[in-house]
Amino acid sequence: MIGRKNRIENKKKDFTKAESFFCFAVRCHAFTGKIIAIFFLLMLIPFRSLCDFDLNQNISTIQSEIFNLHFDIAKQLIQQEKKVHPKNAAVIACENNLDFMTAFLYEQDNDVNNLKERSSQRLDLLEQEDESSPYYLHMQGEIIFQRAVIKALKSEMFSAALDARKAYKLFEENHEKFPQFKPSLKGLGLLHIMIGSIPENYKWIVSLAGLSGTIKQGMSELADLVNESVKNKEQTYLKNETLLILIYIEVHYGKDIPYALELSKLYDANYTSPLITFSIANIYAMAGKNDSVLETIISRKPDKDAYPLNYLDYMIGTAKLNKLDKDASIHFLKFINDYKGKRFVKSAYQKVAWMGLIYDDTVTYNNYISKLKNVSNVFTDEDKQAQTEAESGIKPNVHLLKARLLFDGGYYLKSLQLLAGTPQSEFISQKEKIEYIYRTARNFDLLNQKDKAITFYNSTISLGEKTTYYFAANSALNIAQIYEMQKDKNNAIAYYKKCLSMRNHEYQNSIDQKAKAGLNRLGAD
Repeated sequence: MIGRKNRIENKKKDFTKAESFFCFAVRCHAFTGKIIAIFFLLMLIPFRSLCDFDLNQNISTIQSEIFNLHFDIAKQLIQQEKKVHPKNAAVIACENNLDFMTAFLYEQDNDVNNLKERSSQRLDLLEQEDESSPYYLHMQGEIIFQRAVIKALKSEMFSAALDARKAYKLFEENHEKFPQFKPSLKGLGLLHIMIGSIPENYKWIVSLAGLSGTIKQGMSELADLVNESVKNKEQTYLKNETLLILIYIEVHYGKDIPYALELSKLYDANYTSPLITFSIANIYAMAGKNDSVLETIISRKPDKDAYPLNYLDYMIGTAKLNKLDKDASIHFLKFINDYKGKRFVKSAYQKVAWMGLIYDDTVTYNNYISKLKNVSNVFTDEDKQAQTEAESGIKPNVHLLKARLLFDGGYYLKSLQLLAGTPQSEFISQKEKIEYIYRTARNFDLLNQKDKAITFYNSTISLGEKTTYYFAANSALNIAQIYEMQKDKNNAIAYYKKCLSMRNHEYQNSIDQKAKAGLNRLGAD
């Protein structure tokens, strides 16, 4: 009999393999910050009915309410379902989804501990269910995967790596047993993308752990699931949640903004979930459509039943900062005051400090740069950059800062004009001189003056490839993306590899992941 007995016999073997996988997980800790944002999107897809896994109307509604962040309503419906259908195993997944979302979004120790403890109890219950159902292994895999995400969030990297491997094996086994079971594609798709994004020098660790996959493979699996949910009425319950995952990946890894915008049109027209608001605003942010970011968030329908998605305040503040609006600080301070977690808090303090610098208020700059040092956790790339600035004691060059922010908002011509109008004598340090060339290149790139962009990018590489700044590596990445867009495969591959050859610079993991994704798209990984 497949199940608990065989899994217990394999635990010792899994533990040994996980030790190697743990080494990889620690190395990729910074990458975890970004990929976790994808993990939590993955876990929201509800389950179809079969035997004791019964997706009745109430279960479907519970999953919808969780996705809309209507946690109180979801709790009430869960209790109703347990009374009316006490043997329905699908409610176990609902309870874990609710606990996971609460722990992930708000990072409170009590919620985290509850999720970890209750997930083990729920797995024990699931192992008593019908092994012939495709949901038997699938639901176990998702609960273990959710637990892995929360452990990684709390830097429990060894235990998180062990759980991630277990989830992978469960998803893989389930897909082999039930190849037509479409929900299997979501877990496998994301894990294949993660594995495919790992730098080449760490591939042996993943192979040792018995894992394999590519970015192209994972994205194809998720796209297949989206298509199925659109054309097949029986699979429509998958649509919004799968779109959320695929759009995020397309924006951050596929770099296909037009395709992401087309996908976003498939969302239900009258959506209320703050997660969809985030998804659409994030596309516009990555596309440099700053005003559309603000419009998307500010115009969203108020929802009194939804728990807050505090990150939307951070996004508003960032969009206003990119316009150099004075009231940007209001939104960052609201985020800092309302959000009980740690992610992006250091970054929010830094951005309030920048507003002081931009408007010649040194006191405000020093005050908030000092405050960010008191935030204990450093998790995201943005937080790490903020910490680095605080520890260095060096204020950013205000001209370069303004040019960077205008660029981030999509105001490329204004940014280029600001740089061109600033005397070279304002750029004193080596870093400032390299950054000036780099910022110029970025503006030419997005103004579609590609030849000028490549010239300035190459100058950035020449000056900066021996430094620890990220400008040179990102220049190589951007040149590679230009050549890839122009169908110049050889030059694209050469510059992606050039990017990966630069080591010990800022944003190492995230830049490496993008270069690896490029090589993967070109079939050169």
